[in-house]
Amino acid sequence: MSDISWRSTSIRSLQNNVIIIPNAKLAKATITNYNLPEQSMVVPVAVSVSYNCDPQLVENLLLDEGKKAVGQVPGLLVEPAPVVRFAPGFGPSSLDLTLYCYVRKFADQSLLQHEMRKRIFARFRQEQIEIPFPTRTVYMHDAPESQRSKRIGA
Repeated sequence: MSDISWRSTSIRSLQNNVIIIPNAKLAKATITNYNLPEQSMVVPVAVSVSYNCDPQLVENLLLDEGKKAVGQVPGLLVEPAPVVRFAPGFGPSSLDLTLYCYVRKFADQSLLQHEMRKRIFARFRQEQIEIPFPTRTVYMHDAPESQRSKRIGA
């Protein structure tokens, strides 16, 4: 909040832009205050790994990186400690886990996600944990070889 007048309220965004909102709209809106009742908040860091990976190993690596980052990543809190959940779970081409870390304030979340993703990526490379990408297999049935090449534009 940067200014409140009779007709409008000015809010400064994280990008340092001033947003002017008519008070009539503000009165009808649902507002989330990330500073109250306390400033700290949980930040999810989503991770996808290959179905060939052991989810318990991945969970242990994520927890280890979360704990190592304390004191090195600004705003990352020691307590509550980072936790990992096998959620959302089974993706179309990946096992999906989420590392939850707590930060001191709302503005710390972007830096935390940035730093944790770099750390996790480096650790996965070191441990040879595969990060999958979607693939598609196309089967061509009952077509002569000459027709198959025409269908795919070859």
